[in-house]
Amino acid sequence: MNTHIHVVIVTYNRLDKLKHTLECYDRQTYPPQEIIVVDNHSSDKTAEYLEDWSSQNSDISKIVITTEHNLGGAGGFAIGMQEALKHGAEWIWISDDDAYPDSKALEITAQYCNKLQADTVCVCGSVIHQGEVDIDHRRISKGKIIKLPVKIPKEAYTKEVIDIDETTFVGSCFKADTVRKAGVPLKDFFIYFDDTEFSHRMAKYGKIRLVPEIIITHDTVTYSQPTDVVATWRDYYLVRNHVNTLKRHQLVSYCAYCIKKIYDTAVSFTRNKNTQLLAMNLHAIYDGMTGHLGLHPIYKPGYNIPA
Repeated sequence: MNTHIHVVIVTYNRLDKLKHTLECYDRQTYPPQEIIVVDNHSSDKTAEYLEDWSSQNSDISKIVITTEHNLGGAGGFAIGMQEALKHGAEWIWISDDDAYPDSKALEITAQYCNKLQADTVCVCGSVIHQGEVDIDHRRISKGKIIKLPVKIPKEAYTKEVIDIDETTFVGSCFKADTVRKAGVPLKDFFIYFDDTEFSHRMAKYGKIRLVPEIIITHDTVTYSQPTDVVATWRDYYLVRNHVNTLKRHQLVSYCAYCIKKIYDTAVSFTRNKNTQLLAMNLHAIYDGMTGHLGLHPIYKPGYNIPA
């Protein structure tokens, strides 16, 4: 087995989790060829730690990219994957800084990269959260006219391999040659739906395959919106990038979603008379439809709409 896997990790102000993540890659029974860490302009001690980490002797090549400002997960993964392509990667494993691969994760991944059909463009594993399979990360599309994402049920994880349509950037390994054709994730999405949109592009060239035997533990905390706000900056990117993804890949679903979202926004406004919420939702829909992407000048991290 001689499959060259390059790992891309994006981190931002989570040094303790990043340390544990990097330790997990040190313990792999099948080490990666290279680890690329994209530091998204962290303000804690991440930069100092990574400087020391990258200088340590290792059989694994270590690359640190420090951005000039926070590019969001989408921007971080885009530049990290571009770097891996420059270095001749065959497969690119991408993951967050709070995702811990089991010690045999890369070994099993490499085995399946070799044994699965040539049309395989992605191999991904089971995401475990609090001891249970988190079914949010792997999905199929169902529907003849309007396509809807459906989570793979837990009982299906007993199979050896499952063909899916969408995966997240938590323990997914992509064929580099296909990434060169399809392009890297859209950096201007900033946050949310970058993995979904990228999945659809990759799937045009082959199959995304879930191998449940590959285990990744996700040490994440479910986001809870403050009780004194009705929406945050995150909601803008959720709607905008959802609209833009559907426009690119599922035109009928795109039309249906936009009509429903505009209707829901109007109904909501008649009830709460919240002009800020109305403006943000309409901006998100319009920007997704017209392709006005990137970090919005108003809806930046920290922006909240009070209740």
